This record gives sequence, C-alpha cells and structure tokens, in this order.
Amino acid sequence: MDTVLANAYATENPAVRVLVADDQVHVLDALQLLLKGQGYRTETVSNAGHNPPILVRGQGTAAELNAAGAVLGQFPDWVYEQSEIQLARGDRLLLFTDGLVEACGEDEEPFGERNMIRIAQENPGRSAAQLMDALMQSASQHCGGCFQDDASLVVLRAM
Repeated sequence: MDTVLANAYATENPAVRVLVADDQVHVLDALQLLLKGQGYRTETVSNAGHNPPILVRGQGTAAELNAAGAVLGQFPDWVYEQSEIQLARGDRLLLFTDGLVEACGEDEEPFGERNMIRIAQENPGRSAAQLMDALMQSASQHCGGCFQDDASLVVLRAM
C-alpha cells in the first residue's frame, strides 16, 4: 500500500473538514467510524471537484450524495455544497477520484460507479480496509493495471 501524506484542515465552516493529499496517491486510506450513543451518527459531507461520494447502506441500498464543489484552492471564495447524512452501523461511505471509475478496460468500458456499488453490496461484512482492497483490485483487474488517471479511494465504515 502506498504511503500517504495528508493534512486535514478546518474551513470557515467548522462542519466542513478538508483532506488534502498528494494527487498521485493510488490508495488513500481505509477509515472506520466508531458510532456512539443510539447506533447512528449525523455527518456533513462536502466535495471539492471529485465525483459525488456513494453511500452504501448496511441493508444494501446505495445512493450518490448531493455535495458538489469546484476544485479545492482554485476559487478562494467558492461556497461548497454540503450534504448531511445519518450513518448507521454497517453503512459504508465511498469517496473516490474520477480515475477509479473512469479506468477503462480493453473494450474502452469504464469501471464505473455501478461496479463500485455492486462490489460493496456483495461484501457487506468486510472491514473498510478489506472493501477498499476489493474495490481497488477489481478496478485494477478491469483496466489491466493501467489506470489512465490517479485512482484514489477512501472507505468509511460505520461500526
């Protein structure tokens, strides 16, 4: 696994935290959320120029989150959209760059969000690290190990 140099920064809105990492990193990290209290947690998600995050619920449903924004740092006065989500035990949040879903095989067919969702749904009991490995291995097999762009992925799993 690649080493990651990343920093988390708080923005003017304390609900939005930004993770800044080297663009060439292929795998960022797998994180797990420890939920306290009544078995759920509300999180705020914001996006800076990447594909919308995908939330795969513990029971298998999946949805792209509405959180869009320009590339971080390009427009200093940009106001980033935010999406609040309620996470329950077993939910997985997939945050990724376009290089992962746009990785093409010999037939020029991209790996796509549908494959990411399918793999997450087929592996509900895997840890965040195991799911991240399965997604990265599947995408790499799909494109013959030749990603055309950076392919970064963060998997969050609510415990």
